[in-house]
Amino acid sequence: MKIICLIFVMLIFVLIALYVYYRYRLRYTLFKDMVYISKYIRNNIAFSKNNISQIIDESLANTSKNTERVISNRGSLLPWMYHARDINFVAQFISSIGKGDIGYEQENLLYYEKTFADMEDEARINLDKNGKMYLKLIIGVGIAICILMI
Repeated sequence: MKIICLIFVMLIFVLIALYVYYRYRLRYTLFKDMVYISKYIRNNIAFSKNNISQIIDESLANTSKNTERVISNRGSLLPWMYHARDINFVAQFISSIGKGDIGYEQENLLYYEKTFADMEDEARINLDKNGKMYLKLIIGVGIAICILMI
């Protein structure tokens, strides 16, 4: 009975650690995909005969499902997956596309591409530093609690 309890406690700590790490990973993936989307749109906006929504849909083929949910704003799990400021910035990016001529659009997309690249770098650093630290720390606390319970 005691072993089952220890396994259950350790499992809870591992799941919490993975949840925290997953949130850092999702943020990094979102900004990596947004850099790709902004580059894709900027490269295809002048040469493609498709409208903006079709170009965005084409660019979503090579992104993660979570990024696709953020873009289409149909994800019901978004509040716990991402920070509100990240979702709002992506929504601002999507709403700013298609508001001007080609020159304005390319400058606007270049601005967002650079901003998303900076956010991606910050998210990668946070993933490497904080995400892995919290993962190890929470699992270590779980192991310590299991040792104390023995």
